[in-house]
Amino acid sequence: MALKQLAAEYFGNLNPIASRINADLQDTKNAYEAEWNKLSLDEQEQILTETIIKPEVSVLYNQLEVGTNEDFAMKIVLDDHCSYRDEHSGPFSFRSRSQRNLTIFAEPPREPKTKFVPKLKVPPYTPDLDLVERGKDADSFSSNCNSLPKTGLDFLDNW
Repeated sequence: MALKQLAAEYFGNLNPIASRINADLQDTKNAYEAEWNKLSLDEQEQILTETIIKPEVSVLYNQLEVGTNEDFAMKIVLDDHCSYRDEHSGPFSFRSRSQRNLTIFAEPPREPKTKFVPKLKVPPYTPDLDLVERGKDADSFSSNCNSLPKTGLDFLDNW
């Protein structure tokens, strides 16, 4: 028992809020007097919780619905030969992906609502190249070079 009293004194003297909470807990324990030690640990915790947290507040928090249906990174960017989800296009959240569905209290796990996201079909890359037939002159070859895909770099495209 001495260790519990020392812990209560230590945590009660940390700051004014802690001392107020400690005083409320001690008042609740003193109100139950001799019956307090006969109660189980779960009953003691429930009594202390109901004393500190008003029932109106706990009802409000139980009714609060967490906005977990926000979609993040839903924009799909199509680049030349690949597609990817743009992580910066969705609404901003300080929470990481693992924190978004985090529940603190033991609730039965909710089944995630799966939305149908159509899979984008990227057409296969087929360059329109006219194969140079053997026996044609250099002029036809140079006109054929203009139909080659551009790299986007001037020094490579205009050599």
